Amino acid sequence: MGARLTRYRPAGTFLDPRVRMAVHDGLQEETGDRTKLDAVLIVFVLIILLMRVYLAFVREVNWDEFLNLSMVYDFRRGDMHQAFQTIFVHGFGWLSFVSSNEVDQIVAARLVMLACGGATAFFLFAIARKYVPFQAALFAVICYLSFSFVLTQANSFRTDQIALFCVMMALWIQQCWSRSWVAVILVGVLIGLAGMVTIKSIFHMPMIGLLWLITCWRAEDRIRAFAQAAASVLVALATLACLFALHYASLAEPESGFAFLQRTTGKTMGEGNLHHLSDYFVPALPTNIVFWVLLFVGVVWSMQRLFSDDCGHRIKALALLAFSAPLATLLLYSEAFPYFYPFLLAPVAILCGAGMTHPILSHAGGRAVIASVLFFLFSVHVSSALAHRNNYQRQLISVIHEIFPKPTPYIDRSSMVSTYPKKGFFMSRWGMAIYYEAGKPIMADIMRQDQPKFLVANREMLYLDDYDVSEAGPQHANLFKQDMEVLRDNFVHHWGALYVLGKALKTGPHSEERAFEIYSDGPYTLEGAGQLMIDGALYTAGDVVKLTRGGHRYEGRDGEQQFILRWGEHLYRPSDPAPDQPVFRGF
Repeated sequence: MGARLTRYRPAGTFLDPRVRMAVHDGLQEETGDRTKLDAVLIVFVLIILLMRVYLAFVREVNWDEFLNLSMVYDFRRGDMHQAFQTIFVHGFGWLSFVSSNEVDQIVAARLVMLACGGATAFFLFAIARKYVPFQAALFAVICYLSFSFVLTQANSFRTDQIALFCVMMALWIQQCWSRSWVAVILVGVLIGLAGMVTIKSIFHMPMIGLLWLITCWRAEDRIRAFAQAAASVLVALATLACLFALHYASLAEPESGFAFLQRTTGKTMGEGNLHHLSDYFVPALPTNIVFWVLLFVGVVWSMQRLFSDDCGHRIKALALLAFSAPLATLLLYSEAFPYFYPFLLAPVAILCGAGMTHPILSHAGGRAVIASVLFFLFSVHVSSALAHRNNYQRQLISVIHEIFPKPTPYIDRSSMVSTYPKKGFFMSRWGMAIYYEAGKPIMADIMRQDQPKFLVANREMLYLDDYDVSEAGPQHANLFKQDMEVLRDNFVHHWGALYVLGKALKTGPHSEERAFEIYSDGPYTLEGAGQLMIDGALYTAGDVVKLTRGGHRYEGRDGEQQFILRWGEHLYRPSDPAPDQPVFRGF
């Protein structure tokens, strides 16, 4: 009872002055090391962003990027009929003023994606700062930005980056702003816009819903908090409905939105096709080992803190675990290709920051080692990314535009000459599955009705010179035999991956008349050696023959010979050979 109360002093104040000074100096040194590491990490982030700018200009264009650019022109021509996931076309009409070359237009669009990516990185940092210290938040940003698939795919001209920007901004407002009604409305508008940009935005909704529930649970006025959450949902649905109605009204003969949803969800969800895990996820484990280890540590550390005596720690741990919810998508979504990872991992990376708060990673020296490993892996990823450049793609498209200066129908995998009308279907894995389900050849009808003048061999099955009849059909992931034969019989190789409309004619050892069919009216240049009788008229190699659609007959004059009837009048062909490489080299 009579004990004397003494004022609390930090433990260090009971030490010998010399020991206390040593502790003080050690703390100063540790603080100084952390400050230096902060500066290094900030420079690291800037280096990554600058490298992404460079990659936006030189990185090979993916087939999906050409497809998205073609949608901009389909909308301008009035040929767009799909309302879902195409609203972005309203914001990219200006690309036609950038250049006549599709690669340059996509580079310009990539810069917009890069701006969205930079904003996403800021939102990621700001949200992470709510849960972890400054330096750990920087690590979260670096883990995300230096991830191999993020570095190579996040710049791509795809709708994912626009939707991710909306989702991350909504998260930032939800997590970091005051609980005002303005914030509630903004969150709803952003979520509705994200859903209109891409249906994949729904994969982030469980995470956002969990965070709303946590917010409502810890709120002093729970009724108001639940009302605000419900209001955000209603605003999101209203925004989605309004944007869909406006966009739908802008299309010529739009197809049913329900038909699109039924078709897409059936092909991408619930099929149990997890090939992407072995093809992309598993290889990404060792090449991004720091990301996955820190993520694992962050998840385990957060789960341990769920059992803390401190209620605040438990709530924070629960919120951090909510950021892992999007990972479940990898077990449900069959289209989780590399380009999906930048969209998926942005909020998940917050847990990498949480992993950096584990006591075993608290020392500045250990963190410096982690930063060094991240920089090494980043360098490896950059080297790999720079191996695939867009020079050949740009050159090929320039050649096509010089040969065909006006919009001309053509066939290819993915609308590579996006400013021109492509005929046929998008030859993706999904598109091929629909083609196989239909079960009937289509190329003969396309040749007759649409009269394409050239073909771009930007998928292996379109290499007509290497066609093998034994490898046709779905069992070899090729077109049906009849379609392959129609293409091979009506296109001739011109330069690189470019084939043009034409016929290869072979004469026999004896003078005999043979038949052939032409699908498109116009001039055809005769190539070969010697003379050839066509429809009763004699032509010499180099002559231009005017032919109409339908059947024709030819007869050789000098025994066995090879002739080519190439559409056009002596079409331009570069003097230099094309690079010996495919148009697309994967992701």
